Amino acid sequence: MIALFIELLSQIWPSALHGRQLHRLAAVGTMLLLAMTVVGIVAGFPRAARAYTEQRLTAHPCQSAIAYLREQAEWPNRRIVSDQIDIWRDFYPWLRNEYAIRVIDGYDPHDLPWETMIAERLDEYAGTDEFWWITYTDQPSHADRYFAQPAVHILEEQVLGACRVLRVLRTENAPIAVAPVHGGPINLMGYARDYAKVGEELHLVLYWQSDSSVATSYTVFVHLFDEAGQLVTQQDNLPGAGLAPTTSWQPGVVIRDPYRLAVPTTVPPGRYQIHVGLYTADGRVALQLPTGTSADRVVFDVEIQ
Repeated sequence: MIALFIELLSQIWPSALHGRQLHRLAAVGTMLLLAMTVVGIVAGFPRAARAYTEQRLTAHPCQSAIAYLREQAEWPNRRIVSDQIDIWRDFYPWLRNEYAIRVIDGYDPHDLPWETMIAERLDEYAGTDEFWWITYTDQPSHADRYFAQPAVHILEEQVLGACRVLRVLRTENAPIAVAPVHGGPINLMGYARDYAKVGEELHLVLYWQSDSSVATSYTVFVHLFDEAGQLVTQQDNLPGAGLAPTTSWQPGVVIRDPYRLAVPTTVPPGRYQIHVGLYTADGRVALQLPTGTSADRVVFDVEIQ
């Protein structure tokens, strides 16, 4: 309206010079208004897109599963696997930045059973790394043969919305340490860790398994040392952040035991070591190592950037 008013004045102004000046002023004002309008529209696009995205997520049949997987994305297992193509279609827009999402196909040109091919391809793709297996509860899945393997363990199972969410691990390698305790032994089957940066958290997951019921409650220690052998940070607690004491373990069940080590801002980047072991009030537990030796800790190398 202001631009139109100025334009009108330029038409009726008695002085031709002043009229031309007002006309130019009106033109400049109009261009500025148009530019501001365009900037406002462009600036509003991200907000509108976010609002639309959140609206779509609210209506998603597996909204709670997506929210949970976002929470869990801090841990090293950032792979989602399914044999249902709809899972890729419905999860990729929301989790593509946090996870690698893979659909396992059971087709075989030689007409081998679908379940056989799913099991073989899951073994090949997942290996012995932890992963998420997600399916819609109202659609068929053909992974029963894979999950029937004795070495495949379901660490966690939930139905979130319309989706079945499994945290899965296959353990086929020998233990990396064995604690020959009363009622055990306790086996450290493996671990997963991320590379960390100075001032951030280093995420470590341990996988324990006992052959029989354990009679004593053991504390796990996870200590980070620098190259000079100085302790940098540590976390000591009962397994599973205190929620899975060794006395509660069921024989043969793999226990997922996560840790967050806060790397101080004062340490330099470089190579560090993580020491892991068990202890009670009586002291540390001797661990049998694959080399045939024993020690009171297992040592992992880790690079901190």
